Amino acid sequence: MNPLSLDSEAARMALVADGLASVREAAAFLKVSRSTLYKLMDAGGLASVKIRGNRRVPWRVLRQFAAANFLTAPSGPASGGPAV
Repeated sequence: MNPLSLDSEAARMALVADGLASVREAAAFLKVSRSTLYKLMDAGGLASVKIRGNRRVPWRVLRQFAAANFLTAPSGPASGGPAV
């Protein structure tokens, strides 16, 4: 099952079990602007929930998004890293 699949009630409950971040908190966690965060949510890149008109992002979604987009620095003399 896709970790972000929301097909069942159990999957939705598990997704929010760690709590929900406000847009400001989520943007700070990802080190992006609030505008960029809204664009990611609107494009479907980040699952979110609306509560009385306020968007919230599950902390688990933020961690999964960051991990899925994690880049490793190339190593070797050209990058200033250790030679392989």
